[in-house]
Amino acid sequence: MVALFGGLAVINGVLGAPHAGVAWVSLVVGVHFFPMGRLFRLRFFHVLGAVIGACGVLGLVFAGLDTSGEATAVVAGVVPGFVLLAFGAWGSTRWWATAPAER
Repeated sequence: MVALFGGLAVINGVLGAPHAGVAWVSLVVGVHFFPMGRLFRLRFFHVLGAVIGACGVLGLVFAGLDTSGEATAVVAGVVPGFVLLAFGAWGSTRWWATAPAER
């Protein structure tokens, strides 16, 4: 929470780049999956975190290059949304594929 809101305060206030906010959110969300992966011992979360975090970093690069806010929004907002949806669908099908004793 501190990284999310602190970073947004810096991006919006100090840097004056509100179009980079969505990229920062993607980066923080991506990073938060790494402790989850370690806690639950599931590589699934590490891969998900890496993909979403990479989208966030790429979005920050686009925002820093002063490209249009639309490009940043697509790379750091829309793409991670689809990634979360796809990983959620894939993960839910994997749960049903395991034997009851393994759940």
